[in-house]
Amino acid sequence: MMRRVQFAVIRRKQQESKMIQFTVNNAPKETSHELNLISVLKELDIETQGCAVAVDDEIIPRAKWSDFTVKSNMSINIFQAIAGG
Repeated sequence: MMRRVQFAVIRRKQQESKMIQFTVNNAPKETSHELNLISVLKELDIETQGCAVAVDDEIIPRAKWSDFTVKSNMSINIFQAIAGG
């Protein structure tokens, strides 16, 4: 019985370690699979038109969003242009 419990704890820790944890506009997020910046925006239901993305305080050009893989501990900031008068 003890051995099963130990294996369950080990498996749980392995699964937790595979989680990718990052922040979006200072809100903590996590996922169990790799995401690119386009996927992050889609999951958050954010329109890409008029949008800029910075990762770890560096603006990522729109042309690189689909190739940019989000990794653990990254800080993503999303900025959207707002028209007004």
